[in-house]
Amino acid sequence: MAEAPTATEEALTWLRENGWAAPQYLPVGADVSHVGTTEAPGEQVLTVEIERDGRTAQVVEGHGVLEPSDLAELAVVDVGDHTVHALPGPGTTVVLQCDGITVLVTSTDAPDLVHDIAGTFPVTPPGSGVADRIDRGWQTLVGWTDLLVQSR
Repeated sequence: MAEAPTATEEALTWLRENGWAAPQYLPVGADVSHVGTTEAPGEQVLTVEIERDGRTAQVVEGHGVLEPSDLAELAVVDVGDHTVHALPGPGTTVVLQCDGITVLVTSTDAPDLVHDIAGTFPVTPPGSGVADRIDRGWQTLVGWTDLLVQSR
């Protein structure tokens, strides 16, 4: 008899089937605890909460492609087999590109979880061949970060 999929497996499948970026897998011991969408001005933003060992990280996604010049001043962090860009501010927040989806992974108290999750996404280079750039660039990222702060 086949085992029923876990809530985490169902959540990852839902992300893929609905056009969002999904980690290829989650780090050992990590589970999805919530998936939801928020309407921001002119766009839909996806939020996913992932828990491990009593700590939570949030993944925030939106349609668009990061402009490489907007990332030039940000620190680069090695995660998994690729790099991501670290955003300044409290806690740990990184941004990465997955084809036409921009992804933020953030936590106030779990930097290792943030890096472990970011390392599981199928990353593509920012600005790589997709014409639909985030036209508000840095302001869009700041807006998403504000949404995170309001939701905590």
